[in-house]
Amino acid sequence: MLLIRDLAPLFCIHASLLLGTLVIGGGNAADVRLQSLWLAFLSTGWLIAPQWQGRTSSILTRYCGGMISSIAIYAVTVAGLSWLGQGMQAMLVCWCGISLAAITNRAIQLRQWLPMRLRILPTQVALISTAIVLAVCVYQAPRSNDIHQFILQQQDMTLSSSLQVSSIGMTAMDVDQPMPRWRAHYFHLLPSLFSKASGIAVDLVLQRYLTIPVAFSVIVCLACFVRTLSLHRADLPLCILAIAGPVFFWFRNFNAFNYSFRITNNLLLDKDFALFWLIPAVAVLSLHWVRGRSRAIVPLFMLSPAIVRFHPLTAVYLLLLITPLLLALATSCRFQPRRALAIVGYVCVLFTAVVFIGDAQGNHDQIREIILMDYQQSLDDRPLHYWVGFYNTIPNSDLPSDTLAYDGERLTLKPSVILGCGLLLAMHGAWLVLLAMRLCRRIGNMHVLFATISIIGLWGIWFVSPFILTRAPHISGGYERLHWFAYPAALTTVAIAGSLIIPRQLRRPAHWLIMTLIGLSCLLSRLEIASPITSVRGLNSLLDYEQHDAIKRLASWQGIDPSRTLVDRKPQALSDSDRVLLLDLSATTQYWWVRSGSYWPDCYVEAFAWDRRGDSFLKDRHWFYHFLDRQPLSDNAKEEAIEWLREKRITLIVDHRPGALEYLQQLGVPIEPLDETTFRLTIASRPYVDQPVPAAE
Repeated sequence: MLLIRDLAPLFCIHASLLLGTLVIGGGNAADVRLQSLWLAFLSTGWLIAPQWQGRTSSILTRYCGGMISSIAIYAVTVAGLSWLGQGMQAMLVCWCGISLAAITNRAIQLRQWLPMRLRILPTQVALISTAIVLAVCVYQAPRSNDIHQFILQQQDMTLSSSLQVSSIGMTAMDVDQPMPRWRAHYFHLLPSLFSKASGIAVDLVLQRYLTIPVAFSVIVCLACFVRTLSLHRADLPLCILAIAGPVFFWFRNFNAFNYSFRITNNLLLDKDFALFWLIPAVAVLSLHWVRGRSRAIVPLFMLSPAIVRFHPLTAVYLLLLITPLLLALATSCRFQPRRALAIVGYVCVLFTAVVFIGDAQGNHDQIREIILMDYQQSLDDRPLHYWVGFYNTIPNSDLPSDTLAYDGERLTLKPSVILGCGLLLAMHGAWLVLLAMRLCRRIGNMHVLFATISIIGLWGIWFVSPFILTRAPHISGGYERLHWFAYPAALTTVAIAGSLIIPRQLRRPAHWLIMTLIGLSCLLSRLEIASPITSVRGLNSLLDYEQHDAIKRLASWQGIDPSRTLVDRKPQALSDSDRVLLLDLSATTQYWWVRSGSYWPDCYVEAFAWDRRGDSFLKDRHWFYHFLDRQPLSDNAKEEAIEWLREKRITLIVDHRPGALEYLQQLGVPIEPLDETTFRLTIASRPYVDQPVPAAE
């Protein structure tokens, strides 16, 4: 009974989330299955959290500790089993063993001493209710920017039940290694393991069914982390306002480098989970340890594999965030300098580990060369083949760029990276409020210093950008997102300022008004109604801006049978011996086509193939884009093209564009249309045996 009573609050929270999913979101049995598995995942951490948290009466503190414990144990376990060469089955069995051990240990503890009764305050109920509505309405079918870069690996790892990162995509380029960026794959394995355990296809898990519970947990934890970083000076409703305000009320612009875009993106993407959960969690654990809570060091060190292998830039953002946090904490009476130095050293070691492992480098020199090559070809009336943001380091290209611009001959970061972000702009206003309150002696130095040093860091990144990017434009892809480090500091600053400017006698009605406005905005968006708040001049909502696309995404995913498997998606025309030339770029997101493919048009993939294969790769690139752009086939070009197709042993060509058959018939070889988009060649009909080029030393 004591164990059931201990778990009851967690079960009640997630039962409410499931009910909200079924009622508001029109969920189905697959939602029940995935949310039950997520609850089981968190339950393990919930039972273990008191080991390092101690006795707490706050349900939200226990919830955050439970999720920290679950993710920390998961990271250590998956790192160990992956190193031992074990598979997903071993991981699932191991997790069941850990869960049983946690249940047994907690039951013994509860017999020895009664736990403190968990308190749940009205503001906590409001926060949980708001988070449920927000998660169901915004994250049921969220924008999944960049998910396509990793979903093929997740599908391949799930199909093979492997914990080792898949090299699918690189095998299409005749390379038998995964590219460096894919090796940071521990977080990518989490949806794959849920897919394996539930029997639901991993693409459905990633983009539809696991999105709601993960988003709910991240939002609740982020609000609590912000309150902790404020040393409890910020009220919970103001924390959720700081998180949701730049989305619902003071949204400014829409690009992939903006807070409003990132917080509403699919939180099962590694970079977004790291930004809004992992980095704040590590910051909070560091704060606790530096201020004397010795046991916080245990989950902090257990999160090391996550910091290194969830996303390669996590350690960079942490180093930029931890520095102002610890400098600000130095004014606290409970500050322990030696522990602060140890934390800085710990993060520096992790950063060094990332550099030596090489996951973050990603062949940026080759990427820039490929981008320059593609841009030069575009001057001959050929299309650009990559995302337009890759071309922003080319002088006088006149292509749109959200982050970089040339000032004369110097490449510099745009000020709009900071001023165009609703959260970072609000941070500056909130900082002025904190300065005024400090002059009135209503707050201490710590909060002002944290905001001040973070803002100096932000503008320091902008100020030195011309000196760095002009000399090393190939690192612009990482540099243009360094401002993300300031998101936890910005959220904390805005939440504290909001709490300070609301008069004490008006706080309770203000808190309920904030929660009501956020929940109402979500529900109106779900009902496809524009938010009336945006009729006020200066207020804008991202949900109104994206409403049309959100409706299309939701309708698309709701039309898919949750029992559909990856095997069901295998094209009938494809046999195991075929090798495919994909001239339809949408087909490069389909697992079975890429698995049998001969080329994957992605600048990261191409750069790694060039690095591994040398100039022999350039021939493949030339002919692939020759066919993709439908360049003229003269007699000489025709013979060379046929020889290349024979070398690559192409048996199928996929092209959804009109006129595909007419263009291919210019080759003068037998072509059999299997349907309007798929064509079989007979020049390479013998079975193909994949023999990738050995990896370079």
